[in-house]
Amino acid sequence: MARSRLDRLFTGASSIDIVLYIHSHPGCRKSDIYSDVTRNMHVPDKLAELRDSGIVRIEENGNRAFLYMTEKGSEVAEALLRIRELLGEDP
Repeated sequence: MARSRLDRLFTGASSIDIVLYIHSHPGCRKSDIYSDVTRNMHVPDKLAELRDSGIVRIEENGNRAFLYMTEKGSEVAEALLRIRELLGEDP
């Protein structure tokens, strides 16, 4: 059975935590994710997947890249926060 897009996006590399981090820290950089969320070596791949799915926008400025949520990404992040709330987890 083929994996769903949802499954591919949110499996491994702390994907949910990355989305929620970018949502609450607009304009953060990859280095912020490495220091505050995860040191997983697949973070660049996961960010590319999130970008290609229209969830994250990456703005390049010289040798720096800044991460932002798209409108769709913000909706996804809000839905994930709501799920955490329903499960009784802290945001």
